[in-house]
Amino acid sequence: ISVEHKQNEPKTEDMIVDAAFLVDRDWLKEFDAHIEQIAEENKDRVNIKYVGPMPPFSFVHLELHWNGGEHGS
Repeated sequence: ISVEHKQNEPKTEDMIVDAAFLVDRDWLKEFDAHIEQIAEENKDRVNIKYVGPMPPFSFVHLELHWNGGEHGS
């Protein structure tokens, strides 16, 4: 359902997965339903924290180029 996903390093030793999913707005309700189903099926084993929608900053790739010009000239 997601257009793209990115898995990050877990931030704590209690965290199993830290992931971001880029989901088209048209599929958001279906994606939410899948997450809720997974959470319900696994409620006795894991605690799923799901936040969103969020801005797609996890999928932006910035490249900064410095031309090395001198300041004050």
